Amino acid sequence: MSTIPGEFIGKWELDRHENSEALFAALGVPESLREKMASVKNTVDIREDDAVITIREGGLPGQPDRVQIFRLGEEREIESMFGKRLSVVTLEDGKLVRRNANPDEDIVRGYRQVIDGELVMTATVVKTGVTANAFYKKID
Repeated sequence: MSTIPGEFIGKWELDRHENSEALFAALGVPESLREKMASVKNTVDIREDDAVITIREGGLPGQPDRVQIFRLGEEREIESMFGKRLSVVTLEDGKLVRRNANPDEDIVRGYRQVIDGELVMTATVVKTGVTANAFYKKID
């Protein structure tokens, strides 16, 4: 049984992004690393098997992939760029929305949605409201 729309399923490659350097700056990432992060053509692979969703994100060269495994609506430790956090992922208006189980620990709020055949990942820094979008093209 599928719990997410089939359009999410597949492998995606970063095509372009908007405002990512400002987002990284708002998070305190050093400028030299911001440039490196902004130049990476990472991939995202989204799969679902028996209502268990797996999202594998390729990171910086030489770094291990981040793997997130969860069921919608259930609290799980989910890996992010800030380490593992107890989170809940829900499907809201066609968006995969991730929230920290403890809102006081929120650093970045984010969601994924498919618009016109592109996977769009939106992240907002909670303290500053700085938002960035990453746009992915399906490659598989």
